[in-house]
Parts: sequence; structure tokens; C-alpha cells
Amino acid sequence: MSDEKLAEKVLKPFKEALHFWLAMLNKPTELSTQIPAAQVEDPLREIIKLTKLIKAQTTKVGIVYAPKNILKQSDAVHDTVAELSKTFVFLISALSQLSPEKVSSLFYTEVAAKSKDLIETAEAFAEELELILKNTEEEDEEAQTNADTVNPRLLSVGKMWLLCDGIGEFIEKGNIKFLQLKTTLNISLIEDGLDEFEEWVKNPQDMDDDDPFGLDDDFSDEEAPADDKEADSGDEADNEDIIKFGELWLKQLKLVKLLFLSINKSLPSVTSGSVIDEIYATENSIVRCVDKLVVELMMNNELGDEVEQFDKEFGKSCSSIISILRSVNKTNETKVKWCVSWEAKYKELQDAKY
Repeated sequence: MSDEKLAEKVLKPFKEALHFWLAMLNKPTELSTQIPAAQVEDPLREIIKLTKLIKAQTTKVGIVYAPKNILKQSDAVHDTVAELSKTFVFLISALSQLSPEKVSSLFYTEVAAKSKDLIETAEAFAEELELILKNTEEEDEEAQTNADTVNPRLLSVGKMWLLCDGIGEFIEKGNIKFLQLKTTLNISLIEDGLDEFEEWVKNPQDMDDDDPFGLDDDFSDEEAPADDKEADSGDEADNEDIIKFGELWLKQLKLVKLLFLSINKSLPSVTSGSVIDEIYATENSIVRCVDKLVVELMMNNELGDEVEQFDKEFGKSCSSIISILRSVNKTNETKVKWCVSWEAKYKELQDAKY
């Protein structure tokens, strides 16, 4: 059997395996039920090692599949792909061993997504190799005149290098650093639009008269409101309550920003995956409550039941994070005292609102 035929023989199952693994990684949490798990001491370190090996092997394949080397009828056109395919088997097994409960679903899902990108690129790479084999004879003359040039269709080589490096760098930073990145993003989401809300809180009535949402142009009945001193007096009282609530709530938001920043500084390196996931889910709940409360208050210009509900959900989520931080830092007296102090200050502001 010719070397080209041998190479084709190994490329086909390689592509089929890559396609199967891609399907599995569409539901990464089910991977361990479909793929035999590796039995290594540290699957994350193993993944780093394997991506480095994949990068090196990809380089070898790229060199071997240069026209001048394919024309030499070398066994390398088969062997290099076989080695690369085997390393991918080990990579998938290491991913299967990886535990979302240990590293967090947040971190695990990102590792799986980056691995999926690598496998997708490897699949495209395998297709490029098949095209090169099919067209070797047609490109014979070109290869002889430009024998030192790597085939330009090996576009996936560089992509695989970058993806392998990216997976290694991401894992090296660890799950705590990734949570810190997500927490910083959530801080920015809380800050988005708060400048406008802060201006609104200073004088809700003026902002309402100015029609900040631009609805008046389309839905005005052009009827001037009747003078009603009692109504005006009631509006002023309502506005005072809204202003008081808004000002106190903005102070609470500043406390929450401090709370989020403390997450980035106070989590121990041994924090469990379940704790990381709980913190991240609670952060997202806080961000949603901020958005809902701001919209509800500015749209309706009143302290209705929904505003109170969002405010209570907001406070409950903040208390959950404080409880987690106190628990994971229970042996650190300084950090526990900070949590107690934060909680007391938040409660003081909350009590002042009602």
C-alpha cells in the first residue's frame, strides 16, 4: 500500500473521531458518561501537557505535508497524523476525568469550550491534509520548483498553535482568576447606566417631566393637567420618599461594589468548585435585580410592590455572598470582621429605607 493510501487510512478515522468528540463537547457535562476518563493525578496539568504536545505534533505534520516531503513517499505522512490522533484521544480522556464539582462548572465549561475550538480547527486541518494528498500529483511540478514552501492550504496550523497556547495559559491562571474576571465584568454591568439613574434620583419629577424615555411625542393626548394643590402636595411627598430610597440604595450599591471587589481578594486558592459556582450565580442575580429595580423605578416613578420585591431579592443575594465569604475565611479573623462590618453597614442603610 502506498504511503498516500496509508495516510488516507489514518486521516479518515481521525476526522470521524474529531467529529464525534465535537458532538460530545456540545454537552460537556455529559462527556464523562460517553468517554472513558483518564486516571491521572491532575487532569488540568495533563491537559496543559497534551496541548503543548499537540502544538509540537501539529508543527511536525505541517512540515511533513510540505510538497517536497510528500513526494519522498515517506512513512511520516502516516505516522505523524497517527501520533497527533493518539494525543487527541488522551486529551479527550483528560477532559472526561475533569470534575466540574472540583474546578467549578464555570471554569470547566470554559475549558471545554476552548477544547472544542481546538477540535474544530483540528477537523479543518485534517480536511486540508486530505486535499493535499489528493492533489499531490497535480502539484508535482509546482512542488519541484518551490520545494521549500509549506503548502498554503495548511491554514489551520497557526490557529492550532494559538488555541493550544490559549488553553494552557487559561488553565495556568486557574478557576479563581477566571471568577475574578467574571466578577469584574459584573461590577461594570452594575455601573452601566447608574450615572443616569443617579441624576434621576436627584429630582425624579423633573426627569419625568422631561420624558427621558421619549414616549410623550407619540402618546400625548395634548391635555394639560388640571391644577390640583393636593395632588401636587402628594407628588412632592412621593418624590421625597423616592429620593430618599434612591439615595440610600445608591449607597448600598457602593457597598456591593466593595463586596464584589472583596471576592477578588479574599477567596482562598483551595475554594471548591461548588462555592465558585454559587458566588457567580449570586452575582448574576444581583446584577439582574439592579437592572430590574432601576427600570421599574424610573418607568413608574413610584415605590411599588415590585421595587420592594427587587430590593429584597437584592439584599438576600448580597447576604448569601457575605455568608459564603465568612464561611471560606472562617480561620481568618480579619476577613471575618470585615464581613461583619459590611453586613452591619448594609443593614443600617436598609433599615433607613423602610
